[in-house]
Amino acid sequence: MNRFCRYSQRALAALAALFLSAAPARTETGAENTAEGPRYRVIVQAGEERAAEMLRVLEAAYPLFQKHFGAKPKLKKGEKLEVRHYKSKADWVVGVRSSGAPPPGSAGGIYLPATKVAYFHDQPTRYYTRVLMLHEAAHQFHYLARTKNKEPTAKWYTEGLAEYLSWHHWDGSTLELGVRPLLSLENRAGAAITTVGTVDFEAFVAGDTKLDRGVAWALVRYLATGNKGKPHKKFKAFARKMDGGNKPGSLFRKLFGTPKQVKPDFEKWLAAEQSPWVYGFNEWEPLTATSLRGFAKKQYTVAYLREPAKNLTATLIAPKKQSWNAGVLVHWSSPDDYTVALLNYGGFMHVVRRMEGRWQTMEKGPIPGLENQPKYTFQVFRRGGEVSLLVNNQGLGPWELPGSTLGLALMSSDVRFVALNWK
Repeated sequence: MNRFCRYSQRALAALAALFLSAAPARTETGAENTAEGPRYRVIVQAGEERAAEMLRVLEAAYPLFQKHFGAKPKLKKGEKLEVRHYKSKADWVVGVRSSGAPPPGSAGGIYLPATKVAYFHDQPTRYYTRVLMLHEAAHQFHYLARTKNKEPTAKWYTEGLAEYLSWHHWDGSTLELGVRPLLSLENRAGAAITTVGTVDFEAFVAGDTKLDRGVAWALVRYLATGNKGKPHKKFKAFARKMDGGNKPGSLFRKLFGTPKQVKPDFEKWLAAEQSPWVYGFNEWEPLTATSLRGFAKKQYTVAYLREPAKNLTATLIAPKKQSWNAGVLVHWSSPDDYTVALLNYGGFMHVVRRMEGRWQTMEKGPIPGLENQPKYTFQVFRRGGEVSLLVNNQGLGPWELPGSTLGLALMSSDVRFVALNWK
C-alpha cells in the first residue's frame, strides 16, 4: 500500500470513457436527484450538479478502495453501491428510520449492513461533507468486500480505518485518499494529541474502552503510513485477521508488540501529524498537498499557517468571473485582530486591518500592470515587526504589524491558490 492512494489521469480518462458508454442516468424525484454511474447510485437532496459531483468522487474512490482492501464488494449481477445524501440531520434521521433501523444517535452518517446503503447529511463545510460521504462509503466497501457484511470486533479499527480513508484531496479530477490534508475543520490530529495521554492505551487496543475517534484515526494511520513513511509490514496481516472476526488485543501484541512498547513511537509520530494550515473563518478545502480553495458569498474568509513563518508564496488562479477579491493574510492575532491584502481583477489593491471591531485602511489604490492577469503570485515577507508584499514582483509595504502568522484571504469570492510554499 502506498502512503497515498492516487487516482491517475490515465485511469480517469478510462473512467470517463466508461461513463460515456454507460450513459449514466439522472432523474428527478421531488426534492431528490439520482445520479448513476458504473458502480454507484447516489440519491441526493440537492440539485443535479451536486449529485453529479458526488457521483464523480465516489466513482473515483472505487478503485482506490479496491486497491486498499484488495477485493471488490460482493454484489448481485447489476447491483450498484447505493449512497443517500440528506440536506439536514432531521431528514437524515427520517431516512435512516424509514429503513427499519433504530434511531441513529448523534452521528452525521451511518452504513447499515441490513440495507447495504450508506446514509449521510450535510456538515458545516463542503470539505467535511465530502469526508463524511467517503467515510460511510469506506464502511460500505469494507463490509461488502472483506467482512461478509459483518462488523469487526473493535470499533477503533473499523472507525479508524474509515476515518483514515476519508481524509482526502480532491481537485475536481484527481482524488487522493488517506492523506494528511493541508487543513480541516475536524482536526483529528489535534484531538488525538489532546486525548491520547488520557486513554488507557492497552484497553483501547483491546477494544475495551469507549471509542475515541481521534485516537482511532491516528492509530490506523500510524500503522498504515507512519512507520517511517511506509506501511507497517504486518498491517495487512492485522487487517485480514480483523476482517475475519479476530479480536485485536492478542493479535496486536503478536504482530506489533505490546501497547506499552508501541505507544512512545506512536505519540512521537502523532506530534508531527498536525495539518499545517488552520481555518480562520469558513470556508476552505484542500485540493492537493500544495493548493487550497477558498470561497465565501459575502464575508471575509481567511486561513493561516499553524506555525510561525517568515515567508509565504501563493499563486492565485484568476477566476473567470471578474467579481473576485483575494490575496493574503499578512497578520493574524485573533478573529477580531487581523490584516488582509486583497487584489481585484482590475489590479486594485486594498490593505485593511480589523481591530477592536473596526476596519482601518493601511493602503489602497491601483497597481499598473496587474489588470486582468491569468494568475497572480503573492510573496509575503516578515522581517522583525514589519511585513512587505510582492504581487507579480511589484512591491507593497512594509507595514508594522504584530505577530508571526501569515496566510490566505478572500472576500465574496471562489478562488484557488496553488504552489503554496512557506518557511
